[in-house]
Amino acid sequence: MKNRRNAVAHISDRIVDDIKGVIFLVAYLERKIEIIVFAEIMYFLRQRLLLIKEYFITFLSYRNKEMSYTSRKLINNAKRDKCINFIGRVSDRNKKILDLATAYDNAGQAFKLINDIYNFIILLMIISAFLVILSIFYTSLSFLKVISSDKIAINLITTFFWIAVELGSIIFVSYYCEKVLKAREEIKVILNNIIIYDDLPKHMRRQTKVFIELIETWPMEFHVSNMFQIDKKIVLKFISICTSYLIIFIQISGVI
Repeated sequence: MKNRRNAVAHISDRIVDDIKGVIFLVAYLERKIEIIVFAEIMYFLRQRLLLIKEYFITFLSYRNKEMSYTSRKLINNAKRDKCINFIGRVSDRNKKILDLATAYDNAGQAFKLINDIYNFIILLMIISAFLVILSIFYTSLSFLKVISSDKIAINLITTFFWIAVELGSIIFVSYYCEKVLKAREEIKVILNNIIIYDDLPKHMRRQTKVFIELIETWPMEFHVSNMFQIDKKIVLKFISICTSYLIIFIQISGVI
C-alpha cells in the first residue's frame, strides 16, 4: 500500500514538472515570436524608406552636376532599372518631393507607434536575457565544482548555446533597428546632395529643405523607456556588462 502511494506521488510530481515545463516553453516561445514579429515590422518599414531613397537616387542620377562620393556610391549600388523617375522634371510646379516628404512623415508616425507598442517588450527582452545569462553563468560555475571532468565539455557547450540564443535575440533586434536608421541617413545624404544644385527651382529647393527638417523631426531611433537606444552599440554594451558580472562570479565562486 505504501509503495503504491509512493508510485502515485512520483507520477503526480512528474506530471506537475511536465506541466511546468510546457508552460515555460510556451512563455519562452511566445517571447521569441514577438521578437520575430517586431523584426518583420521593422523590415517592412525599412523597405518603405528604401523606396523613397530609390526615387531620389533615380532623380539624382539624371542630374549632370558633380555629386559627392557618398551619393555616387549610393547611386552605383542602387538598382535604378527597377525604380521609375517618380519626381520627374525640374520645375517650379513640381511637388513630388513634398509627396515623398508626406510618405516619410507617415513612416515616422508608424515608427513612433511601433516604439510605443514594443517599448516594454524590448525592455523585458533585454532584462530577461541579462537574468538568464547571469543564472547560466552562476549554475555553470557551480556545476564545475561537482561534475566529473568528462562532463565539463558538455556543460560548457550547453552553457555557450543558451548564451548565444539569448544574445542572438538582442543582435537580431538591434540589426533591424540599425538598418532602419541607416536607410534614414542615406536619404539625408542624398537630399543634402540635391539641395546644392544652383539650377534647382526655388519651390523644389524649399520642398527639399522641408524634407530635411522632417528627417530631423523623425530620427527613426528606437529608444527603450528614454534610457538607451537600440542600435549596434547596444550589443557591445550588453556583452561588456555580462563579462563584468562573469568576472565577479568567477572571483566569488573561486573556480580559478
